Amino acid sequence: MLIVSGCLTLGGGLSKAQPRAQLDRYTLTDQVATSATGCNYRYRLYSPVAARSHTSVILGHGFMRNQNTLIDMSRALANSGIQVVTLNFCNMRFWNGHHQDNATDMRDLAKSLQLDNDVIYAGFSAGALAAVLASDDQTRAIVALDLVDQKELGLNAIVQLDTPLIGLAGDNSSCNAGGRGATLFSARKDTSLSTLIQQEGASHCEFESPSSWLCEVACGDGDTDAVSAATRASIIQQTIKSIGPFLSPLHASIGG
Repeated sequence: MLIVSGCLTLGGGLSKAQPRAQLDRYTLTDQVATSATGCNYRYRLYSPVAARSHTSVILGHGFMRNQNTLIDMSRALANSGIQVVTLNFCNMRFWNGHHQDNATDMRDLAKSLQLDNDVIYAGFSAGALAAVLASDDQTRAIVALDLVDQKELGLNAIVQLDTPLIGLAGDNSSCNAGGRGATLFSARKDTSLSTLIQQEGASHCEFESPSSWLCEVACGDGDTDAVSAATRASIIQQTIKSIGPFLSPLHASIGG
């Protein structure tokens, strides 16, 4: 069972995802879609003003969180020229993450936006598990931020895929299930398809941005605000760097 206490969403409020004047170079689209299960969810499309690739990143949030915890990562990716889509998983419940439904929503959203032929699935924690489950052998890469597997769903899926898997992982804790997500990276016959980067000293909550004091308390993050901010900035920059080799050239046709 995934840790619940640190992963509660603390309410809505006005979105801070809108581009900041003279700082951001993307446009934002905020829309509603319907899951295959019937629930409605919001999603955001961060479209860079100056794209450097046709490839888009579909980015999933953690257990019982929402897309607001992905704003800083999405903003940084979009400002670097990479289109990003985030979504709220509407099927999650305290007693069941419904990870396969989340994966289906990621995949269906990519298809509806005509992005599925040139996509990287990514996510944080349970969102990283959904990214694994959403992927197939046509997916350019999977990017997993402190991945948490459940009932070996991700493990069983990854051994069937030849898709590159890039992971960033923090220190082992109860919030990342003792780091057991690392088993996905060593389980494949061709280990060259998997890269796991250890972020020494990083807590589980530092892989989402912004996070909350509740997550930090539950996951034992005792860093000062300044240290946490520096860690998050490092994770974001490392993620952008890791994604780079898997982006399609801008001049190439989509799906090429």
